[in-house]
Amino acid sequence: MINSEILRPLLCGLLCVGGALVVLAGVIAIIVINQKNSREKYAVPKHWLPVQGRITATSIEEAARSNTDEDESYLPMVTFDYAIEGKVYSEKDAVGRPSNLALKARRTLEQYPIGGNITVYYNPEKVDECRLKIP
Repeated sequence: MINSEILRPLLCGLLCVGGALVVLAGVIAIIVINQKNSREKYAVPKHWLPVQGRITATSIEEAARSNTDEDESYLPMVTFDYAIEGKVYSEKDAVGRPSNLALKARRTLEQYPIGGNITVYYNPEKVDECRLKIP
């Protein structure tokens, strides 16, 4: 027979460790689901077509906050032109995710020089609707 003085603390310890592992698994699952939903939200629809565009300007914008208590975050933005059937369209889109560091947004924009080419994906049913792929 196992001594209850030894068994009780052992079971308590196992339950504590097991509970912590369950909580950790839940947090990881929430993070993975959140990232998947974020990628899907900003993904380029499969039926949209690629076209070459030209970068005309870059900027760093403050990202929208859902709560005034949130820290500021910065979004690297690119303004670009693209042409469909001879008509030129000018749009602006993010080329990265929001960051609480403006320096990170600036570094992202270094990869997008003004005058450089960029692949634009547009909706063939509404050609003025377009999006860039976020890396």
